[in-house]
Amino acid sequence: MPRGNCSTPFSGASAPTAVTLGLFGSTIFSLRLVSVVIGAMTVVSLYLLARRLFDNTTAWMAAGLLLGLPVHLHFSRLGVTNGVVPLLFTLVLWLTYR
Repeated sequence: MPRGNCSTPFSGASAPTAVTLGLFGSTIFSLRLVSVVIGAMTVVSLYLLARRLFDNTTAWMAAGLLLGLPVHLHFSRLGVTNGVVPLLFTLVLWLTYR
C-alpha cells in the first residue's frame, strides 16, 4: 500500500489539491481553492438535504446558519482536506433520503 507523509496511508483525499497545485502553481490560492470549493459544496448539499427532509424555508435557514458557523468558515479557508467529511456526510444522507 502506498504511504504518504509521516507513514500514514495515502487515501486519495489530497488528489484534488495536487491537481490545483499543478494547474495554478505552488501558491496559497491553489492550496486553499479545494477547501473553498468543498465548503461551498457542503452548503449546497445541506440545503438539498434540509429541503428533502423539511421544507424550503428550513433549508435556506440551515444553509444560512452553516454559512455563518465559525468552524465551517475556518475549515473552508484552510488548505486541509478534512473539510470533505461534512460534505460526504450530507451527500450520503441526501442520497439515502432521496
